[in-house]
Amino acid sequence: MGVLEPVGLTEQDERLYFELLLRPGRTRAELASALLDWPPSRTARTLKTLINAGLVTTLSGKPPRYSPIAPDVALEGLSLRHIDRVREVQRKIPELMERFWKAQREGVAGDLVEILTGDPVAVRTRVTQLQSAARIRVRALARRPYAANPNVPTHVELDALEHGVRYQVVYEQDEVCSAERWPDLLAGIAAGEEARVFASLPVKLTLFDDWAGTTPLVDEAGHWIGTIVVHRSPLLDALSALFVAYWTRAVPLAWHSGKGPAPAEPGERKPLQEDLVKLLAAGLTDQAIARTLRLSRSTVQRRVNELMERHGAGTRFQLGLQLGRAMETPAQSVELDG
Repeated sequence: MGVLEPVGLTEQDERLYFELLLRPGRTRAELASALLDWPPSRTARTLKTLINAGLVTTLSGKPPRYSPIAPDVALEGLSLRHIDRVREVQRKIPELMERFWKAQREGVAGDLVEILTGDPVAVRTRVTQLQSAARIRVRALARRPYAANPNVPTHVELDALEHGVRYQVVYEQDEVCSAERWPDLLAGIAAGEEARVFASLPVKLTLFDDWAGTTPLVDEAGHWIGTIVVHRSPLLDALSALFVAYWTRAVPLAWHSGKGPAPAEPGERKPLQEDLVKLLAAGLTDQAIARTLRLSRSTVQRRVNELMERHGAGTRFQLGLQLGRAMETPAQSVELDG
């Protein structure tokens, strides 16, 4: 892709403009001699394009000579014209969406579901388009299988968060306990993603605003083979309700994603103690809890041993069950300090 392609210029337009920037005031014949791999007719056509675009001007004299317009003037003006065209397209989107949904309502039920299979790159491109089109919120139940390596950030989410799109993600416990997944999870949380964790999720699901959702198509072995796109419909409403059910029951994942470690001494604040209890009840490993709360692993292990002793639990699993029951009963309170 050429440097000037975003403003509608081809690579040959760019090449000739750069030639004139290096040596302005050349005739067409002199330009043609500098571009030996071009036929003379191409040089003439490209000069005409650059003149019409406001990037080149004709100097007086015979034969005429050509000089570039200063880039800060020429390219700024060209860029603004393209921005205006893009904004005009954006203004048309609501009208076009009304036409789209009218056609969807009048179509058959099968039109409300897309089955994307075949080239994985093409499928990922379609899903990325849906994600980039979200303007209010993206909600997800995150678990395997993945169409691509989940540990390689696409920057789509980070850009959306920066522009005010709300991200709510419930991760399955195994995802949070995976050390290789943690850098990507932490990057999202640090950028503003609202993350929670649940022991086991029934399906991988992503919802884009209230108009579309995706879920993977898998084979008998559970491997990803495609993506199902569900458009606005009662089925999409049901998937939205499914997300809400798990979101409300899930445990907030990271309260201490800011810079610097969380307090870890005996005088640590009470909310941090409660966070540790919630993560234990969710079934996270000591290592995952340490990463989430920015504590040392030894500190987490010591706190867990104290809880096991206080609650008379013989195993970590028993402790998790007891804490889970206690959290479901409003009258009970679980703390580390007696």
